[in-house]
Order: sequence, then C-alpha cells, then structure tokens
Amino acid sequence: MAVFSLAVLFITIVLYLPGFLIARFFYRDNMVAIAVAPLPSFALYAILGIFFNCIGLGAKWWMLVIAATVISAVIYHFRNAAAGPKRMSIASGIDWKTVVPYVVFGVVITGFFFVGSLNGFSSFAQLFDNASHLNGIKAMADGGNYSILSFGSFTLEDSRSGISPSGELTHFYPAAWHLVTALACAALGASAALAENASIVVMVGLVFPLSMWLLLTKVFDGNRRLIVCGSVCTLAFSAFPWYFLVFGPLYSNLAAFVVVPAGVFVTISFIESCCSGGIRVRDLLVVLVMGVALASLQPNAVFSVAVLSAPICAGTMVKLLAERGVSAKKRKSIAAAAIGAVLIAWVLLWMAPPFSSMVSYPWPATAEEGQAFFDVATLAMMSGVPQWVLGMLVLSGAIWAFVKKRNRALIVSYGICAVMFFICVVSDGTLRSLIDGFWYNDAYRIAALVALAGIPLASMGLCAICDLVDGLLHGLCEKGPGKRIVFAAAMGLAFMLLYFPRGIIGHELGWYTPFEDVRGRLCWLSSSDTRRYAVDEEEFVCRAMELIDDDGKGIANIPYDGSVFAYGANGAKTVYRSYFGYGGSDEKSESVLLRTSLSDIAHNDDVKEAVRLMNVGYVLKLDSGGLGAEESTLDDDQAVYAESEFQGINSINDDTPGFDLVLSEGDMRLYRIAF
Repeated sequence: MAVFSLAVLFITIVLYLPGFLIARFFYRDNMVAIAVAPLPSFALYAILGIFFNCIGLGAKWWMLVIAATVISAVIYHFRNAAAGPKRMSIASGIDWKTVVPYVVFGVVITGFFFVGSLNGFSSFAQLFDNASHLNGIKAMADGGNYSILSFGSFTLEDSRSGISPSGELTHFYPAAWHLVTALACAALGASAALAENASIVVMVGLVFPLSMWLLLTKVFDGNRRLIVCGSVCTLAFSAFPWYFLVFGPLYSNLAAFVVVPAGVFVTISFIESCCSGGIRVRDLLVVLVMGVALASLQPNAVFSVAVLSAPICAGTMVKLLAERGVSAKKRKSIAAAAIGAVLIAWVLLWMAPPFSSMVSYPWPATAEEGQAFFDVATLAMMSGVPQWVLGMLVLSGAIWAFVKKRNRALIVSYGICAVMFFICVVSDGTLRSLIDGFWYNDAYRIAALVALAGIPLASMGLCAICDLVDGLLHGLCEKGPGKRIVFAAAMGLAFMLLYFPRGIIGHELGWYTPFEDVRGRLCWLSSSDTRRYAVDEEEFVCRAMELIDDDGKGIANIPYDGSVFAYGANGAKTVYRSYFGYGGSDEKSESVLLRTSLSDIAHNDDVKEAVRLMNVGYVLKLDSGGLGAEESTLDDDQAVYAESEFQGINSINDDTPGFDLVLSEGDMRLYRIAF
C-alpha cells in the first residue's frame, strides 16, 4: 500500500508541477493552469526523452524530472512578460469551489471500481495489449531510454547483444504515458504493473475530472449549477474511461483521451483569441504544446479534439465576428471556409502514407443497423448493457439546450460522434475508413468519443431536472439553505442511480447494471483464477531467475504460455515478449531457427550459431504438457500457435540432448543450453 500510494503521489507531482509552471505562462488563473498542466508536462517529457537519446545519454529518471522542473521554472519566471489581458483565460470568473466535487467523485469512484477490483496492487490485466505496455514500461525504466522515437520491449543493451527477435531494434510509438509511468517504476523501484495501476488511478481519478471540469467551465460560462452537475456525469459513461480498462487494454489511448477535454478548451480559447484580437505568437505556442502532447500520447487524440471542438468553434467564431460588426453573410462564409479547410485537411491526412496502416485497420462490422441504433440511444455501446438513466439525461440535456437556444453546438458534436459510431459498427468499407480510420476503425475508441461528447449534455440534463424539482418545490426552497439542500439531494440521488441503482431500487432490479458489468470485468481481469501467467508460474519464474547466471544471456520462451509477461512483471530476460509479429519480414533469421528448430541443437550447427548470435543461454517452459494438459494455462487458440510457430521450443523435454534441466515443478521447466 505504501509503495502504491507513493507511486500515485509521484506521478501526480511529475505530471502537474512542470505543467503548472508552464501553463501559468499562458493562463492567469491558477486553477486553469492546474487543470491544463498534464498537456505541457507530457509534451516536455516527450521532448526531453528524445533529446537525451539523440545526444547518446542514457537518462536516469531524476535527470528527466530535474530537467523538466528547471525548464518549466525558467518559463514560469518569464510569466510576467505575458501579464495583462492578453493572456488567455476563461471568459467568466473561475469558482474554485466547483472543482471540489470533481476531485472527490473522481477519487471515490476510481477507488471503488478500479482500485477495489485489483487483486493486489501489482496485479495486471493479462490481455494482448498489456504485454506491450508492461514490457515497454519495464524496458524504459531499465535501459534509461525514454525516447518515444525508439520505443520497444527491449533495452538497447539487450537488443544490441542479440536477444531481440526483430532486426528493427526500436520504433516510434506514442509512448508519453509509458514514459511517465516508467519514471515512477524507476524512481521507486516498483514493478511495472504497480506503476501502471498507479498511473491509471491518476489518469482516471484526477486528470480526467479536472480536464472535464475545465471544459465545462468554459462551455457553461461559469454557471455553477451546470458545472457541479458535470462532476456526477464525468465518470458515468461505461464506454469511457471504463471500457478502455477492460478491452485491449487501451491504456495509452486512455491517457490521451483524459486530456482531450483540456485540448478542446485550448482550441476554443485559441479561436476566441484569434477572432477577438488576431493571432499572437503566444496563442500559437499553446496550441503547438497541445499538439505535441496529444501526438506523443496517441495521434487520434488530435482528431478527437477536432471532432469535438469543430461545432463549438464554428459557433464561437460566428458569435464573436457578429460582436465585431461583421455581416451575417460574411460570418457564414468565414465559418464555412474554416470547416471546409478542416475537411480538406482530414481527407489529405487520410490519404497520407504514414496513416495508411491505421485507417485501413481491419476491424469487422459488429452489429446490424437496428442494434447499432439501440446501442447509441441507450449508451450500451460495446458493453451491451444499456445505461437507461444516463441516456435519459443526455436526451434531456439535448432538448434543454435546443429549447433554451444555449450550447446547441454540443448537440451537433454529440450527433457527429453518434453517427461515427453507427457507421463504425455496421459497415467495413471506404466510408468507415474515411470517418473512423484515425481511430483504427475501432468501435471501442469511437464509443469513447460518444461518451466525451455526451458528458456536457448529460450535465445539462441533470441540471434541467434539478431546476424542475426546484420549480415544483418553489414554496419550500425559494432561496437560501433549502434550495441548496434540494440541489444536493438531487445530486446524491443522481449519483446513486448512475453508479449504484440497486441502492435505490433494491436487489429486485431485473437487469445487470452498467457498473456491475464494469466492476465484474475489472475483477475478472485481476482474478488469479483467470490468469494465463498464473501465480505459480510467476513464482517459478522468480525462483528460476535466482538460478540463472548473471551473464546477460537471454531465455528462449513460448510467449503464449504466459511468459510473454515474464519480463514486464518480473524482469526475466525472455526473447519473445509479444503475442504477434512472428514470421514477418522484420524477424531475424536466427529467431526463426530458434523458434522452429532449437530442439535440434545437438546436431544442427546453424541452430548453434543462431543461439550464439542471439545470446541465448536458457529455455523456459511454463506449460510443458501442452494443449489439453490438466495443469496447462494455454487456451486452445494460443496452444495452436505454440505448437506451430514454436515447435523448436515446444518439443524440448527432459530427455532432449543439449539441454540440462535446472529447475522443475509440475509442468514448468527451466533448461540450460549446453552448447
């Protein structure tokens, strides 16, 4: 508990301290600077990681933290040069009291649903994507290479020694989240899994609520009741952030999306500044910082900001130009030209080679038209569990905005995202690629966009209901404490109905509630009964590492038996640290020999040479019984791959010449290669 708490505190400090100092250069208000702080922090750490790698310096964690702090302090020192009305801020005053419920609800809800579901602070979701996450975090922390331009599952030292199966040692990956998490891993000597969980707590419980608070404060012009209503709705959508934790898991995209609301705030502020007094260097700088941060987290976050902010910015542009006396015809022409420019840029980027593999990612269609419409209307999305109460709040908010003629642009943003989701799940052609391709044609990520667009509408819907209750009880709570008590009671009731409906309706509720689904999935992922890398296998790996000579030799393994997590979770120098990529053009010929023919080492000189070149000295098998064995944790699909792609390792047993048995327990084996 102590190390986990320290990791949460450490990540919070490294994310908010340098970012706050930089943000104060752009924004007068301290709370605004705090809420937007993760954006400049992510950007700065990404740039520093690249810089240290380019100069050939293996950076220690403290070098990055100190460099970031010093640079941000220097920028903060020059904040007075940006003093005065030209520095961007929210149009109406900031009420810091409105941020309190966001932090409280964020901490409580994240603590109950995420932390409460963990089977120990170092437990982790044993899903495909998490192998890359954990191994990448561990490699960053071990090797001191924090560059997102050379990200990989191996340290440079291990790769250069030959252990990596790929000829391409490292590659670009939007790994700013991995970088920050690796800093905590290295600084505290914590496991990558513990640092990962601590980072998720910060992202979901603090960064996202503050980011959404900032956006809602902007779009609601400081209206306290509307803003406070948003605190209940921010984490209420199962599509985001919760389903990013149970599918994939999409942790890096989670980190990108939690700052998207802050990115929308920056974009709206930029448009306001441009329409009010022309483009200034400072305005361009803050947009550049946002762009670097989002691109280093996940490029689709840039497109997410564009989708969510475009209708709001168009409306803002028309309004501000009207205040400057620009004719209606010219205002519409300018807005249309701006939207046209965005659409042209969208198509050009869609056609650009760097995005080709992304926009053509082959996710199949998953629903018929009727089911897709139902999923959007009820917010069931990809979970299949309708969110009836939340859906009614979103609908109420849309009606309220339309009737009151306020924030109608939010309805347009939501409508665009809903159409994107509909197209994503019912089709798989060129149209879907053009509209949804920047999100890998992935319905889970598009569903998250619907959630982000729906939060402001749900907040307005909740506020409208509170206003209705106020009207009905006008004689009892016309003013003073009575009015506040009724509002607080309505908020409490909404909280229970959204997150814990059985506490209000009772256990006779006839359906599985959304957050029962979320918590059940999180508990299942963390359960020791469902692990591919089982508890006894992890303990075996730890004992095996004590018996392995400290000579830097790699360990040949079959990733599908759970050992894909052995490096990220325990630091074992395994060769195969991914579920996929074998047999491709990037794989070294020595690796192919290792996978397919290692058992022939006693009489095959080519295999001996491959073992030497790849610096392999051991073989680890965690499911030596193979498919169908009583103790095996292999599922059928993975066992097929183990038998076909790794037959050279899979066929090794205690009698295979050239291998000395070092450790044995049940169906687990560690062999030393005798050649």
